[in-house]
Amino acid sequence: MGINRNNNFRNLTINDKANYWPYGGTFFSSPTGRFSDGLLVPDFLAMKLKIPLWKPYLASGGEHEFLHGAKFAGGGSAALGDLGIPGRKVATVLKQSLGDMEAKKLLMEAVYAFSIGTNDYASFAKTYPFANATKQQEYVHMVIGKLTDVIKEIYKIGGRKFAMHNVGPWGCMPRLRQYFGLSNNKCHDGLLTIARMHNDALSNAAMEIESQLAGFKYLIFDVYNSALIRIERFKESIIAYRGNNCGIEPYELCSNPNDHIFFHGAHPTEHCYKQMARLIWEGGPNVTKPYNMKQLFALEVKDIEN
Repeated sequence: MGINRNNNFRNLTINDKANYWPYGGTFFSSPTGRFSDGLLVPDFLAMKLKIPLWKPYLASGGEHEFLHGAKFAGGGSAALGDLGIPGRKVATVLKQSLGDMEAKKLLMEAVYAFSIGTNDYASFAKTYPFANATKQQEYVHMVIGKLTDVIKEIYKIGGRKFAMHNVGPWGCMPRLRQYFGLSNNKCHDGLLTIARMHNDALSNAAMEIESQLAGFKYLIFDVYNSALIRIERFKESIIAYRGNNCGIEPYELCSNPNDHIFFHGAHPTEHCYKQMARLIWEGGPNVTKPYNMKQLFALEVKDIEN
């Protein structure tokens, strides 16, 4: 959850970057490329692991030692787009620096985290606002199929532990409420329905992959219900930033973003990300199962040949 700074190094429009004020103001006192006022979920997880905050993969021109991992995410990414995960290059670099056996061990013990799906369904909803249940199910099948293919590709390279979250209650997202002309405390039922379709399909797909791939371990964090509970509590005070586009005048920014769930129309505040990171790291089976992140990192995986 949460987008890092790789977009800073891509040839994209300013709307796809977060390297301008007021992004980053809470923690960094300046914009860093994170689509929030401060730290994101991966940042908090790095702190739990007592390692440096992960740098964006593209910051070093793709040259990276990977010993503490790396971040490949970018704002606007989608499962049905080009995920562009340079998995085989990572494996090659590790083998060159550590040797085959140590690299294989590191790849097996690492956790591969995915935050994907919402942009796919946002695009689908805008393109097919009146799609029936059959059309929705077909689209969900496409998204889950692409994610499954990527997981299996990483498994072939040596990955065994995978962390995912389901799609959140994006029908309650301020930007989409505005787009569909909904009042501040009303969510779009149709968008929530397709999110639940995805979440059921993701759970089923993970269990199916587990039955197919020896040594495959995973967690799914229930961001849907975790976020929905918080949104319902906040209601009218859901958003810290008010304006058509972040950073473009005129806009209004509250004095304390920690009082809100969303920093702006599409991304949460640092305070919300911190809560989500805590749940992912040590939450019970009501929010993350069959493991939490702490348990997933601690799991021993067998050396199984593909």
